[in-house]
Amino acid sequence: MPLSCAAKTTIQVACSFMLGLPDETLADMEASLEFAKKLNPDWCQFNIFIAYPDSKLYHEMLQTKRYTQLDEFLLSVKTDEYDFESLSKLQKRFFVEFHRRPGANPQTGEA
Repeated sequence: MPLSCAAKTTIQVACSFMLGLPDETLADMEASLEFAKKLNPDWCQFNIFIAYPDSKLYHEMLQTKRYTQLDEFLLSVKTDEYDFESLSKLQKRFFVEFHRRPGANPQTGEA
């Protein structure tokens, strides 16, 4: 796996995951966390999807009314399973769970 090759060098590996995409479920997001752990990069960021104004997804969210209004323009996906507030809590839990797990730093083997 390319990430394990990078870990044998001084190359640092970072991964970024989006949470709360339209039609994504909580189970999908949990699977992303498990995938991130399996990849075992040096750093991992979990970002909440925000629809870009005037994009296709932005208009789709407006039409379906499946969003949380964050300000005058920004929208976050809202479903029966989650909204922006619960995604923020999930984002924090994922970050902590990923970076505080045993073996979290593949360079040193430390948590």
